[in-house]
Amino acid sequence: METNTQILRKNILPALGHMTLNAIMSDDLKRWFALLSEPPGIANRAMLELAVMMRMAEFWGYRAHNTDHCKRTRRYATKPNERFLDTGELARLGLALDAREAKWHEAVAATTLLALTDC
Repeated sequence: METNTQILRKNILPALGHMTLNAIMSDDLKRWFALLSEPPGIANRAMLELAVMMRMAEFWGYRAHNTDHCKRTRRYATKPNERFLDTGELARLGLALDAREAKWHEAVAATTLLALTDC
């Protein structure tokens, strides 16, 4: 939630905050998205947040249906992130799994298997 608020304040409102959601058109979106100086992941996240706002505006009747231009704006390509747990994180995971073994046996077994096989 805090990240969404930061993205709204830093990336969306300065560029589009003077407009109503109903007034934002495709050219406005393309210009805004092209000018975002954030890394691609943040820019894509800002577009996703704006898309939710557009869909809700349609749902509540503030925008005509099927006028969400975010759907037609191409996002930046990003590479998937890969990260592995360090020794301390694995130890904390093990403790958390041990504490839940009795109640969630299958989930603990599956998580343990994934952790041990680096999945």
